[in-house]
Amino acid sequence: MARSILPLDFEKEMIARKWLGDKTGQGFYKRARAGDNKEIQVLDWKTLEYRPLQKPRFPSVEAAKAIEEIGERLRTLLRSNDRGGQFPLEGLERSVPLLGRDDPRDFGPHRRDRSRHALGLRQ
Repeated sequence: MARSILPLDFEKEMIARKWLGDKTGQGFYKRARAGDNKEIQVLDWKTLEYRPLQKPRFPSVEAAKAIEEIGERLRTLLRSNDRGGQFPLEGLERSVPLLGRDDPRDFGPHRRDRSRHALGLRQ
């Protein structure tokens, strides 16, 4: 089922609070000052409170960074099961529609295994 374009509850609350982005000084992000330091804070949509922005860290990405050869680096990343490896694999699956699928409508539980197999990434 497709999501309607109507705002979600937290988006309605953001609109009511006039948290509309840069022009109003805050939205999904805001710049906060702590003395002479500036930091970017991100909105937690569940609590509607701001917290410091943290870069995500994934073991697969850290492991892949240490590999010089690009093919092996990519294989290492795509073989992983964390979000750092899932993200590029999902992108490949979208850009190569029949990747590892006998039926293009197949989005079953073994889709990821078939995609990895089609890419030569057997585990």
